[in-house]
Amino acid sequence: KLAGMEHQYKSVPVKVIPYGARNGSGFDEHQHSEIEALAFVSMDEFRTRKKDLRPTARYMGLIRSGAASSGIDPSYIAWLEKLPSIPNDARGSEYYDCCR
Repeated sequence: KLAGMEHQYKSVPVKVIPYGARNGSGFDEHQHSEIEALAFVSMDEFRTRKKDLRPTARYMGLIRSGAASSGIDPSYIAWLEKLPSIPNDARGSEYYDCCR
């Protein structure tokens, strides 16, 4: 679904440990196996000009909604809620060289 929405990313296979591979005190290295997942990486022509720029409210809304619907730990969702974002139409020239 995400791949169809976002044209400025390429998907790259990565090895991950599934979220459920945790015990009550955190990660349990003896009860996990890595799986392959896809990471969405900005294509060179769509990378931001600077690092550490705030994401848009739309993007953060998608992340928060996905975390909540996936049953992610409530403390992590609360942390996501505190992350700052910018209005959807507030990306200035510090973000991109393209698409102006």
